[in-house]
Amino acid sequence: MSLREFSRRNGTTCDEMKLPTGPSLLIETCKLVSTSNPQNSFTVPEDQETEELFPEDQISEVMLLRELVKSERRRADTILSDLEKETSAASTAAEEAMSMIIRLQMEKSLVMIEAKQYGRLAEEKQGHDEEVITFLRSTILEMERECHGG
Repeated sequence: MSLREFSRRNGTTCDEMKLPTGPSLLIETCKLVSTSNPQNSFTVPEDQETEELFPEDQISEVMLLRELVKSERRRADTILSDLEKETSAASTAAEEAMSMIIRLQMEKSLVMIEAKQYGRLAEEKQGHDEEVITFLRSTILEMERECHGG
């Protein structure tokens, strides 16, 4: 009886079946099949090769399942590797974005400090210019008084 037939008769899928891994896979599968159907019952001698216990289609199905598991593990490894690369790339991009934000904030702070300094300088210059204008006006008025009065 194949694994497909076994799973159909027992109402389980191959995915739901918990099969052992490693060298004991064939022996455990053999025991599982023999206990489910007494007509196909056979024992597992310790000294015989496990391949002698199975018809070829069962062995090929087990091998196919093993290959499927290997393939899925490789696929999962590839996906995990890709995920790690994407995570690393996203992390690097986030770090670069944060460093750019910090750099721009520092530049903005420097520009604002410089703008405040220029603003103070302009106010001081304007105050100085107003003092000079006031002084010159008073000097002109004095000179005009001297010219007209004297």
